[in-house]
Amino acid sequence: MSETDESRAGMTLAEAREIAMALPERSRMALAAWTIDAFRQCWQEKGTYRALIYDYLGFRDTESSLPDPYRLFMDAGALVLNNALVELPSTED
Repeated sequence: MSETDESRAGMTLAEAREIAMALPERSRMALAAWTIDAFRQCWQEKGTYRALIYDYLGFRDTESSLPDPYRLFMDAGALVLNNALVELPSTED
């Protein structure tokens, strides 16, 4: 991937998939579990999409040379998924 691909201008889902699939299986498994857990925590606390990205997934201080996580994750369906989860009752209700 070129430096241009990793600019704030963006990253495609295909590029993200390629990077993820290049990780060792144990790393991919850990990353998937961590991401699912972040969605679960956000859902239980009725967090917003913005909170999911910046607080639960920890992308608050992302380097300016990296793609914008808010947009990339929106393209991946995170906003739709988070909004759908918000409408479900939590296990604590």
